[in-house]
Amino acid sequence: DWSEVALTRLVVDPLCVEIGQGCFESGLAARCERVGDLTWEITLREGSTWDTGEPVTAHDICSAILGARRSCGAARLATGLLGAVQAVDSSTVRLWTRHSVGDIRPLLSHPGLAPNRPGSTCGKFGVSVHCGKPSRLYSRDHTTQIDVVSAVSGADVAVDIS
Repeated sequence: DWSEVALTRLVVDPLCVEIGQGCFESGLAARCERVGDLTWEITLREGSTWDTGEPVTAHDICSAILGARRSCGAARLATGLLGAVQAVDSSTVRLWTRHSVGDIRPLLSHPGLAPNRPGSTCGKFGVSVHCGKPSRLYSRDHTTQIDVVSAVSGADVAVDIS
């Protein structure tokens, strides 16, 4: 459901971000370069960090993609095009696709392939957890809070800008 995707996009920073009409801009990826017919190298944006201040690394990206492959739903489907993934160094990821792809950025914009760690985020917002469920998102600069209110049909979101 879209409310879950909308919340996910707030707490994760995908490698690429769709800005509309098939156009993309950098997320965590500073560069996506084809280096072979089925091979791509993704260079991470310098200064990308988790909300703890630790750097986001190529190993984090590989773990996220491999985790998505083991999951269910749309994130798993998104990994179906990928053959293998490798951390070349701390800021470079090499991806092999199963078929030739003209532009890998649409795939890399899927929020389910963004790096994630339990209790930590690399997106615009951090998460406060209450009773095992997300209860509040907060901007990393602490200027905005979003309360997550459970509802019968899913999650409703109320924005409280403080």
